[in-house]
Amino acid sequence: MVQTSVARPLRPPLKRLAASFAYGTLIDEFLHAFKRVAIHVWIVCIDENDTDTFFLIGSVFQCPRIEGFGFSWMPPRLTGWSLSYFNRWPIYFNEKDRMKISTFNANSIRSRLPILLEWLEDHQPDILGIQETKVQDVDFPRAAIEAAGYHVVFKGEKSYNGVALLCKSEPQEVRFGFDDGGPADETRLIRAVVDGVSVVNTYVPQGRAIDHVMYQYKLAWYSRLRKLFEAEYKPDQPVAWIGDINIAVEPIDVTRPETRKKDPCYHIDAHDAFLETCSFGFEDVFRKHHAGEELYSFFDYRVKDAVRRNLGWRIDYILATPALADKSSSCEIDLEPRMKEKPSDHTFMMAEFES
Repeated sequence: MVQTSVARPLRPPLKRLAASFAYGTLIDEFLHAFKRVAIHVWIVCIDENDTDTFFLIGSVFQCPRIEGFGFSWMPPRLTGWSLSYFNRWPIYFNEKDRMKISTFNANSIRSRLPILLEWLEDHQPDILGIQETKVQDVDFPRAAIEAAGYHVVFKGEKSYNGVALLCKSEPQEVRFGFDDGGPADETRLIRAVVDGVSVVNTYVPQGRAIDHVMYQYKLAWYSRLRKLFEAEYKPDQPVAWIGDINIAVEPIDVTRPETRKKDPCYHIDAHDAFLETCSFGFEDVFRKHHAGEELYSFFDYRVKDAVRRNLGWRIDYILATPALADKSSSCEIDLEPRMKEKPSDHTFMMAEFES
C-alpha cells in the first residue's frame, strides 16, 4: 500500500523531493502466495550543493516511515528479497502538483517587455522559452525579468535571432547551440534541465523560399536536431521541445493551405523533415487537447484584422515525450497579447502538466 500524508518541512540538506512510481514485475513465486504486485519507489533528493542523491527502495523485509518526505510505504513482506531496479526517469515539480511550460516568439524582447511582464504576472508559468529576442547579451533586460521572480539564461545578437529560458526554479545543465562540427547557432538553440524536465527551446530557421540556400539549411537543421536528441536524451525521459519551429504540419495549421504548398513553412520537404525529428518520440501537446481545431499562434502584421478574422499559422509548438505528454492536462494559445498595442506577430502558448 502506498499512501501520502501531509509533508513536514524538509530539513537540510534536502531541498527538493521527487518520487515516481512503477509497478514492479510480477514475481511468480510470491504472486501465488500474496496475490499482489510489489510497488517500487524511486526517490530523488538534491542536497544543498545540488548533488543528486538517489535512494531506491525495493521489495525489502521492512520499510519504516520516511520522516519528512511526506510518504509512507508498506511493501509486501518479502523476507530476504533483493532490491529491484527499474528503468524510470523521475519527474519532480519542485514540491508542486503541476508544471506550466510556455513558449513565445517575442520579435524583440525589449519592444515586447511590457506585454511579457504582464503575461508573466497573470499566468505564472514555471518555464517560458522565448525566441527572437533580437538583442545583444549586454542589453538583455535581465533585471526586469529577475524582478518578476524568474531565473533567466539567454544568448542573443543584435537585431536577429536570440533565445532565452525564464524559469521559476534555477535551470541546470544549460547548453547553447550545436556541438556537431557545423554552425553552432547558439542564438537559435538553448536547452536546460528544470525541475527534472529537459527543456529544448529552438528558433528553427524560417527558410525564406524553397529555392533559397536557407531552405536547405532549414532541412539540415531539423536533421541536426534529431541527432542531438538521439545523442543527449532518451525517448522515455521527460523532454519538452518548445519554440518557434517554423512549420505548419497539418492543413488546419494554416489559413488556406492550398495556396501555401511552396511556402518554406508548409512545403512537403519541411513537413517530412519535422516529422522525422518528432519520430524520436515527441507528441504535439496542443493537438492532444485540440484535435481538428483551426487555432493559430502567428498572425502576419500585413494582414488586416488577422486575429479577429482568424487568419494565421500555427508554427509555435510544445512537443513532449510520452513521459511528459501523458501528464498534460491542457495546452492553450493565448490570443489576448497579440491584440495589445505594439504586439509581437506571435503570441503565447502554454501547457500544463500534472505531477
